[in-house]
Amino acid sequence: GEYWVDPNQGCARDAFRVFCNFTAGGETCVTPRDDVTQFSYVDSEGSPVGVVQLTFLRLPSVPAHQDVSYPCSGMAQGGPLKLRGANEDELSLETSPYVKEFRDGCQTQQGRTVLEVRTPVLEQLPVLDASFSDLGAPPRRGGVLLGPVCFMG
Repeated sequence: GEYWVDPNQGCARDAFRVFCNFTAGGETCVTPRDDVTQFSYVDSEGSPVGVVQLTFLRLPSVPAHQDVSYPCSGMAQGGPLKLRGANEDELSLETSPYVKEFRDGCQTQQGRTVLEVRTPVLEQLPVLDASFSDLGAPPRRGGVLLGPVCFMG
């Protein structure tokens, strides 16, 4: 269900509403804002969640995870998908043991492949940027969609 949280335990004015899944071991999830210019995160009511609150939200967590999907055509046209974590780490299938292919939609004609970032390095999430890049071409986002970032604990 949805609950109000205030991870930095300051004043109630910066509390925000999140989705909590107690059957999954106590996950607290924050949704990305649907915006093509930059990735940011909002509460259940669509209000922005600040960097300080996200930082305090992940402090008591153990692992964290987030799904990222992209169109099959982007992979073919632009090289591998590279993600930038909250701590500036590059996350990709090639560079991180914490990034796994969850579903290959290109093989099943669904048109999108889903990666799962499941990491014990909490500072890596949430994902703040994503791009396809090939040699000599500027990076581009190419229809990348983020799922909620979920912290356990």
